[in-house]
Amino acid sequence: MDSNNWSNFYTPLPVAKKMINLIPEIPDPVIIADICVGSGNLLKIAHERWPNSILLAIDLDIKAIDNFKLQFKESIVMNYDTLDFKKMSIFLENFKKTYDYCDLIVGNPPFGFYKNFAQNFQIFEQNHLLHILFDEANNLKRIEAFMFISNILFLKPNGIFASIIPENFFSSERWKTYRKIFIKYFFETLYLSKKDRFFSRSDVKSRIYIGRLKIKNIDNIHSKSIYKNIFLESKKNFKSYPNVEIIRGTFVSPLSKLNTEKNSIPIFHSDCMKFLRKKTKGFTKRFIFKEFINSKAILQKGDVVVTRVGRSCGESAAINKYFKGWHISDCIYIIRGIDIPLKEFVQIFNQNNYLKKRGLTIQYITKKDLSKVVRKIITTFNYRKNKF
Repeated sequence: MDSNNWSNFYTPLPVAKKMINLIPEIPDPVIIADICVGSGNLLKIAHERWPNSILLAIDLDIKAIDNFKLQFKESIVMNYDTLDFKKMSIFLENFKKTYDYCDLIVGNPPFGFYKNFAQNFQIFEQNHLLHILFDEANNLKRIEAFMFISNILFLKPNGIFASIIPENFFSSERWKTYRKIFIKYFFETLYLSKKDRFFSRSDVKSRIYIGRLKIKNIDNIHSKSIYKNIFLESKKNFKSYPNVEIIRGTFVSPLSKLNTEKNSIPIFHSDCMKFLRKKTKGFTKRFIFKEFINSKAILQKGDVVVTRVGRSCGESAAINKYFKGWHISDCIYIIRGIDIPLKEFVQIFNQNNYLKKRGLTIQYITKKDLSKVVRKIITTFNYRKNKF
């Protein structure tokens, strides 16, 4: 992915100042790190509070690293991919010889779809609980899930982790297992803010989370117990209705391309929904990176799309021929496999405003919300059909 696109989500200075000021009184950290430094605003404000601490800035983007070094000449800067788990063991071993682990890590990790890893890595062999978290990150296929693991690897036991985290992490059913392990077994929560819209170019709401790392290692028996009682328990998938599938887009539309590329396909985002529902006369056509294409998220004949987040949250429409073969963004759900007339399904869905109130209240809807509505509409339709 082109790292320049993440600049849309760099931490604004007022937000950075708010987060750093919320960190409780702690002994002066020896090392303060941001392993995805971006604009460097979080470390800049941290430096104002702890001027004697060593600043560690890591980023895959060489420009971000160079810019930070120009401002803080005494800082440690590294151009490194913190998701390269294959090399992480050697990297951390060498890092520890010189600097030790970090006392405080601040962050605003990128969020969105990310490929899963097809293998396990040596870095997780000695820590079964971390291995379980990594497996769950693979299931989620979200870049922030992997970035949280990287932050844990760099942090000292009892070290502080302060980060801006998308609201989805705290409330989504998909994140349930990961969230339980992360918060219950890795971190003691020191502060959790209310959800807020921190980025002007996005409708995504986030929270400020501050926690203290409890552990670095855990014994095998305890890990297996956690796996049995939490990991497997949360794998119970709800079904909206027999043969009906609800699919959420995972690609963040602001990171899409405006121009077409080889093997790329157009992306169906919230403005396309407005166009489909005849609320606007046009929309900006965007294209998805070929490496992020998910075959399930490509629109098919018979699909119904529902807006997941934002002001149009809870609105639905049936796909027409024009949008067939397009890839949905992360603000759209697909309802696939409906066995009643699509026109009637969409009409009932929109007329009753089943999810509009919830969407306006919390600004997004979950698969569970949508599942209940689908079940209700299909059950009601079949009842009327049989009755009359």
